[in-house]
Amino acid sequence: MMQVFNYLFELSLCLMISWGFYKLVLEQLTFFDLNRSYLIGSLLASLLIPLLSFEYFTQDPLLNGVMLPSVWVGGEVSEIPAAGFIFNLTWQEILLSAYVLGVVFMMIQVIAGLTRSFILISKSKQIKSNGLTFAIHEDFKPASFFHFVLLPEYLPSDPDQQQIVIHESIHVSKKHTYDLLLIQLTKILLWFNPIIYLFEKSLREIHEFQADQGVTQSYSSFDYSRLLVRLISGQKSFECIHYFSQFQTKKRIIMMNKAKSNPFKKNRFLFFFPLIALLVVALACENQSTKEESNVIMENPDNETMPDQGELYKNLPITEMPVDDVFDVVEEQPVPPGGMREWFGYLMSNLKYPEEAREKGIEGKVVLSFVVTEDGSLSDVKVLEGIGYGCDEEAIRVVKSSGDWKPGKQKGKPVKVRMTLPINYDLGDVKGVASLRLFKHRFAGFNLTDQGIRPVQNEVRVGNGC
Repeated sequence: MMQVFNYLFELSLCLMISWGFYKLVLEQLTFFDLNRSYLIGSLLASLLIPLLSFEYFTQDPLLNGVMLPSVWVGGEVSEIPAAGFIFNLTWQEILLSAYVLGVVFMMIQVIAGLTRSFILISKSKQIKSNGLTFAIHEDFKPASFFHFVLLPEYLPSDPDQQQIVIHESIHVSKKHTYDLLLIQLTKILLWFNPIIYLFEKSLREIHEFQADQGVTQSYSSFDYSRLLVRLISGQKSFECIHYFSQFQTKKRIIMMNKAKSNPFKKNRFLFFFPLIALLVVALACENQSTKEESNVIMENPDNETMPDQGELYKNLPITEMPVDDVFDVVEEQPVPPGGMREWFGYLMSNLKYPEEAREKGIEGKVVLSFVVTEDGSLSDVKVLEGIGYGCDEEAIRVVKSSGDWKPGKQKGKPVKVRMTLPINYDLGDVKGVASLRLFKHRFAGFNLTDQGIRPVQNEVRVGNGC
């Protein structure tokens, strides 16, 4: 669900930035072909960029300590009696339902509009002349639709209609209907966002500027402007149809009489590439800190006893030199009060899901780092990755209150050892906070079982309660 909202947000952000650049830098230029290419290119890029994901890696020394098993917080809560189904939905589900209804409505509207246009064309009289297909019907206003030029009557000798035909033939030859079809499909996704309607308006303007430019190469702009004014239509432009004299007539007249832009200003369009690159870096690149964990995952089936401490750490490489006097892995690893099983039992019993996070549907992972000092006390407890809403503070509170550990030793001497603890907050139907039924310990990408050592996946989940 959150992936859908995230995609829509990033799509909207890309469109807003792209359209804002067009409005501020490119709109007043008379390079209509380039303006059209920019708008279509930025629209396609905006649809694609939120789907991309590139990972780059940076070294994060804070994660080089012993990675403890993940603890899962969440599970079932007592249900509150509700008057109806709607009250059992979370706010995300209500929001998603409203969005889906809007998508369905827009989809029906687009399909109905296209269907209506094709039905009217099928009922019209069709004439092919000069490489064009004319659809003649008394209900038509002068317009174009895919490869059709729509006319209420066919008067090839009429000078006014000749200008109209040139105008609409340019729409056909440049395949402007396909641009509008792309816009309509995007409007289905972003029906709630005004930026897509502004984007459509700008694209339709460019289409008309291109067509007007083609007419004024054969007819005077003065005569053509008078024709536009005389044929002004109040009809709403429907879906993918270009009506001859319906859209931004005043602005079209101003633009066709405007002096041509300096060719040097074409350099402005080169900013499209760094703009797209910036959006890719900002939205599609994710920093994945390298975790040189030297970890092993210890897996214990249902009825087996936990391995002793020596077996648990026997395959770990030893850190010879400490970093800032804190070791990552040592000969004798720290042991929590009562051992691993009892310590995780303590976490299970004491970690609570903050009410604010539960009410707002917040889920995610909190990663804590802490140091077991020479005397076994815990210090430098901090959040490496957090989700807020009280979850970070709750994780710190429970770890700080867990008591002193048996310190780790290097060459027989107690030393500081860094530990890392992932705590997952999950509102799914998980009973309990961590599993003692299937205990997994992460240390170097291997499972230690009675059958030997075998590689495992990086993600480790402590499952359902025993």
